[in-house]
Amino acid sequence: MEFINALEWRYACKKMNGTPVSEEKVTAILRATQLAPTSMGLQPFTILVITDPELRKKIQPIAYNQAQVVEGSHLLVFCAWSNISPAQVEEYISLIATTRNIPEEKLADFKKILLDMAANKTAEQNYEWAARQA
Repeated sequence: MEFINALEWRYACKKMNGTPVSEEKVTAILRATQLAPTSMGLQPFTILVITDPELRKKIQPIAYNQAQVVEGSHLLVFCAWSNISPAQVEEYISLIATTRNIPEEKLADFKKILLDMAANKTAEQNYEWAARQA
């Protein structure tokens, strides 16, 4: 139940306290997103970590002028892919094979499903699916 307790504790930050988030914590957050489940496991998004204050000031107006964008030490921007390329699928399959120590040939059916899924969707459909994963 420790996980449930952690979820019950969460809250939306409305005001930052001025203390920068440590790189260790940012790394842990990024690792958690890397391990988070997504459809097909592909994780069709990129996360930008923005620490530059001037760039965050430029982003603030398009982020509904939320103060947190400029008050925080880090801004994480989740960018959903609108295109899933065969190269991205190849890289993913290769990673699975390496991580699980299995030949890529054993993943051929799964690879075909991913390639077909991406090829049969428009860029907008791919983006909508990727945005839900992000």
